[in-house]
Amino acid sequence: MFAKTFVTAEPVDALLRERKLAVEQLDLALRNLRPNAFLMPVLAALICVIFRHWIETSHLVVWFAMVVITGLPLGLISFRFDSAKSAAMAARTRIRLSTLSYLVFTSAWAFMGILLWAPGNDLNHMMVLMLLACTVAGNGALVGASKPLLAASYASYGAALVFVPLQSGGGLYDAISLMAVIYVAYMAFMSRQIYLTARKMLLLRYEKNDLIRELARSKADSDVAREHAEAASRAKSQFLANMSHELRTPLNAIGGYVDLLELELRGPVTAAQHRDLMRIRTNQQHLLGLIGGVLDFSRIESGRDVDVWRSTKSRRWSGTGMPSMSQRVWISAATSSDTSSDQCSRVLKAITRIGSLN
Repeated sequence: MFAKTFVTAEPVDALLRERKLAVEQLDLALRNLRPNAFLMPVLAALICVIFRHWIETSHLVVWFAMVVITGLPLGLISFRFDSAKSAAMAARTRIRLSTLSYLVFTSAWAFMGILLWAPGNDLNHMMVLMLLACTVAGNGALVGASKPLLAASYASYGAALVFVPLQSGGGLYDAISLMAVIYVAYMAFMSRQIYLTARKMLLLRYEKNDLIRELARSKADSDVAREHAEAASRAKSQFLANMSHELRTPLNAIGGYVDLLELELRGPVTAAQHRDLMRIRTNQQHLLGLIGGVLDFSRIESGRDVDVWRSTKSRRWSGTGMPSMSQRVWISAATSSDTSSDQCSRVLKAITRIGSLN
């Protein structure tokens, strides 16, 4: 069961990405079509004015009404159905509604090849064919980002440009129809390049967004790790502070009481008692040395200087005064930004060797 889930997870993610990509490409094409809601009725009115000398007014009115009426749903969809305002709508529903409304509008516009075609008037024919050819080129660029809208565009405009010349018949119009086939094929190739360019642009944006999310996730993980490290460092510092206070204070008190007893302030001390007091003092100094070594190790890790003499032999210095500089060694870890455990081990070995010399 787990293997099946692992195998099918990636195709599902790829399918969702492809669907999202198709919707965003549709949104790009619909944004390009927004001006058509105002410009196409104006252009249709100008065409009707030009063609009024060749075509009956009833045909012009019917064609103009078809363009205006079918353009209303397309304009509504292009302004309302974008990613932000229709996110709740299913992707397939958005694509189907947009494609259907665009196909209805393009079919109404392509009807000029029938309603505005004046038999026996070559000038009228050239005007109609020129308008259809310009429409094919313009809409191929406008909706090139969306494959469904491209298919609808060439299904109506391309078919009209190819088949309208065949109404008149004759070798000339047959040749024009053949030229129209070549022209539509070339424009379809150009539209495909626009489609691929838009697709690559969106894929690059997806990759950039994925990279930004990954960087944000990595930063969040590093912040959590840093907080944990800081918490551990604070806990260690608190422990060392407590150990310095809770252990060194009573040990120093023991040393003080041993000094008082050796001064015979409480009465005479026998030789056996002197030996016992020396054992107590030796053990007390040994414990203080262990605690001091732990504290010095912590100082080295934090990059602070350590007085090796103080850490080793200063408690058993039998001469008078302080040791000379030749007998004292300072170890500085402040010049290193990363004090590793190996470095600390070498420091402790150096401390041991210096202690054996004294």
